[in-house]
Amino acid sequence: MRVKKICPFWVALSLSLVAGCTAFRVAPRPEIPQDQPLETPPASFISLPIRISYPGLIELTQLETKFPLEEDRNDSWREVPTEGSGNGIKYKWSREPFRASGRDSTLTLSTVVVFQAKYAKRVKQPWPFTNSTWLPLGSCGYDGTMPRVRLRFSTSLSLLNNWKLTSKSEATAEFLEPCVVSIIGFDVTRRLKELFEENLSQAAREFDKRVGESNQLEQRARMAWDQLKAPIGVGEEKKLKLFIRPKAISIAKLVFADSAITFGLNLEAHPEMSAETVDTGLVQSLPILRSDSSSGKFLVTIRITLHDSAASEMLKSKLIGREFKFPSGQRVVVRDAEVFGNASKLVLRIRFAGQFDGDLYFAGKPQFDSASQRIRIPDFEYDLKTRDWFVAAEEWLVHKEFLGTLKSFAVWDLRNEMETARGRLADALNKEIGNGLRLRGRVDQPRVVGFQREAAGVSAVVILSGSASVESK
Repeated sequence: MRVKKICPFWVALSLSLVAGCTAFRVAPRPEIPQDQPLETPPASFISLPIRISYPGLIELTQLETKFPLEEDRNDSWREVPTEGSGNGIKYKWSREPFRASGRDSTLTLSTVVVFQAKYAKRVKQPWPFTNSTWLPLGSCGYDGTMPRVRLRFSTSLSLLNNWKLTSKSEATAEFLEPCVVSIIGFDVTRRLKELFEENLSQAAREFDKRVGESNQLEQRARMAWDQLKAPIGVGEEKKLKLFIRPKAISIAKLVFADSAITFGLNLEAHPEMSAETVDTGLVQSLPILRSDSSSGKFLVTIRITLHDSAASEMLKSKLIGREFKFPSGQRVVVRDAEVFGNASKLVLRIRFAGQFDGDLYFAGKPQFDSASQRIRIPDFEYDLKTRDWFVAAEEWLVHKEFLGTLKSFAVWDLRNEMETARGRLADALNKEIGNGLRLRGRVDQPRVVGFQREAAGVSAVVILSGSASVESK
């Protein structure tokens, strides 16, 4: 390995041609163009399902109170005011438990009631009595099969952009078998229907009122929103932070399943995983609910920095001491190497000794090879200032094979960094984040969308895609 020789000034002037000393020369330092800003990453979406159980809604209707499992009014006559004075009934009924079903945005509660009823007229007692008494005229359900009536309570739910849940409820009583006292043709069914529907209508009005006053959904959404604004520690040492950065929230759909109504919300965010300690630009409070059903993948931006010092050391390990022989007989040995630049232009300063003694600059635009997960410089070439600086006697350095060999060494492997970042993000997306909330998600393969100059070096801006949702206990 030849050692670089730098001749004293007086020797260079008088004896350089005789002694064959090579003067140390440095090509002009390249100009680094200004980086172009990267496009804003596309929005990221997190599924935020909020479940409300059927039992909770059924309790709001108070149907269980208004329609107990059974009611016995056989102890006294109940006057039917719609028929005028002097008409009365007695009845007894029992029902099945209310069954809940849902479709689209409508919840339906239904049950079947079996009953028996008696009809009577109020008549005056004969003289000398002055009081009146009830005269039974007929009955149904006391002998044989009891008539049935189906009670149905339906409510259509909607969520307003101010987070208020509204409902529009209606109720009906459908008699499957009539109850008619045949002797006089009195329709007991209609009288019982009025009683049932009166209670059902009252339950519908009260339910709509209670739903409008409830803020349960807003409270749970606000709790999740506030929790997702806080940074999530990544890794055991938690030096990295996952910033979800929620921006907006929209309603996707209502789903009825597993004894619950699920309000499918989509949270729009611009997540990033970084070593920052303070997040900025947050929407401070829960925003209004958007009506559009925006959705998409969960995307997280990370930056994997190729530090100038580390990039230089990797290049040195490949090049220092390597000798290059040219077809015309010249030889040079690499003595030093350095990497600097930005996303627009990555520069390699390589110091040679031998029949050229000095620093030359090579440059090109960095690109990420997704298949190998390496940074390469496809347009690797002499920097323009270096190329213009060559004298005619040094044209032998402009050799295609020489440049191709140097280009093959200008490669930086990011596989470990990518896999580490992917693993850390996967851990951060599958953990409890507080207040009974848990993140669940998956991470797909990373995609480099560009490079940016950071304080310590050039960073590959990486988008990790996948899916994420927030679950509550």
